[in-house]
Amino acid sequence: MLETGRRYVLGRRGDTYYVWQRRRRGEPTEHAWEDNARQEFLWLERQAQARRRRRWLRFLVVLGAVFAYAVAVAAVLFLTRSSTSTEAPPATPRAATAAGPHVNEDGSFGFTVPEGWTIDVDGARTEVTSPSGTVTVAVGPAPEGPVREASQETLDDLTAGWATARTEAPRERTVSGLPAIAVGGTATDVTGPIRFLSIVVDAGDRNHAIEVAVPRAWDAATFMPDVEEILASFAPIEP
Repeated sequence: MLETGRRYVLGRRGDTYYVWQRRRRGEPTEHAWEDNARQEFLWLERQAQARRRRRWLRFLVVLGAVFAYAVAVAAVLFLTRSSTSTEAPPATPRAATAAGPHVNEDGSFGFTVPEGWTIDVDGARTEVTSPSGTVTVAVGPAPEGPVREASQETLDDLTAGWATARTEAPRERTVSGLPAIAVGGTATDVTGPIRFLSIVVDAGDRNHAIEVAVPRAWDAATFMPDVEEILASFAPIEP
């Protein structure tokens, strides 16, 4: 072994350098040059560390929310028991489901979220995730200018941090009747080997980017109906 991290291992077999994940079975990523293998190893380790920090942060946020909720419930119960009023306490509001129409006013677009998918909104960007947690579709702003140039810029940004990214030739298509450029490909991200699709939609006064990522081994029939539902329902809106 050349180097062992908390999550990944950098090794060498003959003239080939490889990187694999310590706790997950699977074929290692091979490289002909040590510098390339080491760069991927260090990048994957940094991504794993960032994911650990995010998990801890989410845990602390959830823990704080649960504590605050428990305090609020305790206060309501105390006040209810202390009061002589016969009114029943207000019902706890039900959590809204993610499925259905979604509008991102900051991004000036909308689409339909498939049943069971979760949704995460960050300003002008919306990301939805399949019930299995393995398929993501992100929609947000794309660079200004001709759609082909915007597509290339979007693709460069998307693949900048991925190892062994390979892209197919751009192709013209339409999304909800609007002209678009779509580029597919394969890569290795923090989750492992993936297939991705980058679509830039020309909405006239602005461009929108739609990015799809799925595990490379998945059959398209298992996820494309939901993805196509999102694409078919996508529509720009007036800011």
